[in-house]
Amino acid sequence: MLFRSETKQSLDKLTNEDIPKTLNFILSNVAKMENLISGLLQISRTGRVVMTIKKVNMNHLIKTIIAGNNFQITELSAKVIIEDLPECYGDENLLNQLFSNIIGNAFKYRDSNRQMVIEINFRTKFNKVVYSVKDTGIGIETRHLEKIWDVFYRVDPGSEVQGDGIGLNVVKRIVEKHKGKIWVESEVGKGSVFYIELQKNEFME
Repeated sequence: MLFRSETKQSLDKLTNEDIPKTLNFILSNVAKMENLISGLLQISRTGRVVMTIKKVNMNHLIKTIIAGNNFQITELSAKVIIEDLPECYGDENLLNQLFSNIIGNAFKYRDSNRQMVIEINFRTKFNKVVYSVKDTGIGIETRHLEKIWDVFYRVDPGSEVQGDGIGLNVVKRIVEKHKGKIWVESEVGKGSVFYIELQKNEFME
């Protein structure tokens, strides 16, 4: 009888505790692996895509992206300031992805202790347009500024904010396909400014 009781206890523990924990561990790691593979495929596709280069109405593109975030803007009482932006040349779909990632990060890494403000401006530089996306987010420490473009790099891996370390690498690849540059200036506790340099004139891929 004692043997049966101990066996039952062991089986109950195995069924109710050990197996569910093991399954959760396996499923969690499978999900992570799927995200990694998905991210690598996204990077690969970005590098291979054939661009359709044309004049892009940046006011329309940015306002479309902002409209897609209207729910969050309203919910957070965020303020978005958009300067009258000049056109540039590039692949509209890729540029949409680029600015969607940058603006999406502004929401993701906002500072909950301050009003969220996003400012989108520009300056011209010879035959280039340098667009800037400024936020009032949590900011990035100087030691991370060069690494944030690396695949799978996360500033704070233990953060509750969900991220796979893919977005900014894809952004950098898109900018490079457009023969442009991207860089960031940031201060912890004040926010970040992302600068995206693109072509004012038509170019060949």
